Amino acid sequence: MIQFLVTWGTGVVQLWLHLFLTSIFADKRERSRVTQALFFFVLSLGPTLVNQLHIPVLNAIIGIAQYFIFALLFFETAWYYALLFSAIMYGIHAFSEIAVVVVLAAMYNGQLNMEFFSQDSVMIFCQSLGLLISLTAIMLIRAIARKRKDEKKVPQNLAVVLFPI
Repeated sequence: MIQFLVTWGTGVVQLWLHLFLTSIFADKRERSRVTQALFFFVLSLGPTLVNQLHIPVLNAIIGIAQYFIFALLFFETAWYYALLFSAIMYGIHAFSEIAVVVVLAAMYNGQLNMEFFSQDSVMIFCQSLGLLISLTAIMLIRAIARKRKDEKKVPQNLAVVLFPI
């Protein structure tokens, strides 16, 4: 139960980070705070439940779909930019999860197994470190975007390079 709640809370924080990332480049739609909170919890619950199945490909598809729907619901942007923002956010999320496993493997000399990751304290540490890495990456993107004189526009070269990825 603790793992489910932590995973669900992490999903909510990741949606908040996606909101922060996308708001750098797109204008937000007007929504009440109650509607926002409802969308946050419902949209984060779906991938959390799918995550319990432990099917990586399905997790990736649902994650990108979640970010895509979220971008379409909360921002005034075209569908291809919403898809680009969702791909960027999922890329950041995947990178942060991989980085956490690499850090733990380096700390324990590669002696990791599923029993190690099933411990609640290790799982909470992994989720927290992953969120910290994601936040750092998004803050770097924000710093780069601010150097562009606060334009609310997606750079064309960013879209061309990141969309195929």
